[in-house]
Amino acid sequence: MRTLQVKIPDELKDFVDAQVASGLYHTAGDLFSDLLQWHKRHLEDLALRDQFLAPIRRKNGTITKKDLDNAWDKIREKRLIELRTDIQIGIDQLDRGEYYTYHSVEECVADIKAEARKLLNSRRRNRA
Repeated sequence: MRTLQVKIPDELKDFVDAQVASGLYHTAGDLFSDLLQWHKRHLEDLALRDQFLAPIRRKNGTITKKDLDNAWDKIREKRLIELRTDIQIGIDQLDRGEYYTYHSVEECVADIKAEARKLLNSRRRNRA
């Protein structure tokens, strides 16, 4: 893994510190990695939008609001299919009895935070 130093305004530093203090992120680096993953996905969505619009642009050179709305609808549909697939995985796990019953909200929240930390650490290892 490589190191990158960044300068941010005090207001954003306070935000980063609060996110780390919440326990969701171990470090500011974990938060920035997560934000960069989100930004990367956003850029992928923009590239998909451009792919959907390219044939229209070649045909008449002008993109209308309707064309743009249709492109974003296709992207949302793609993401919705991905979400539905993930939800079905969860439903299948429930059907197989792969679940845990929590006895308090605090127990559930602690487990969610622990799983989020594991996921972030896994992502970090995969990027290294």
